[in-house]
Amino acid sequence: LRARVAKMTLADVAGALVHLRLELQSHRKFAVELADARGGSEEKRRQFREASLGALAEILREAIPKLTHKRADLAAVVVLHALKGVAQVEGLKPGTAQQLLVEIREMLHAYFSALQVSPGK
Repeated sequence: LRARVAKMTLADVAGALVHLRLELQSHRKFAVELADARGGSEEKRRQFREASLGALAEILREAIPKLTHKRADLAAVVVLHALKGVAQVEGLKPGTAQQLLVEIREMLHAYFSALQVSPGK
């Protein structure tokens, strides 16, 4: 995603992040079980979270070149929490799940547009 993001619209970036989160959802249970089986420590979880936030901040800076590092780091936390909502589609009726995903994509697109207007706040 990072390699393609500079050529994508902000709406496409929002959609790609939601799609990526959906793909990761199917692997999440396996990753949690693997971490638990290996005695997954709080330190390893912290390292994984920091790496995830760092990668997300880089994606945001690619998508919105004028975004400051500080603002990208803060925005990455906001986006990560928003993407947690993607996990909520599991178990919903297909129509409801699709509506929820559309809402999350639109919310992220609006947020990215606001970041583009005010990148250094």
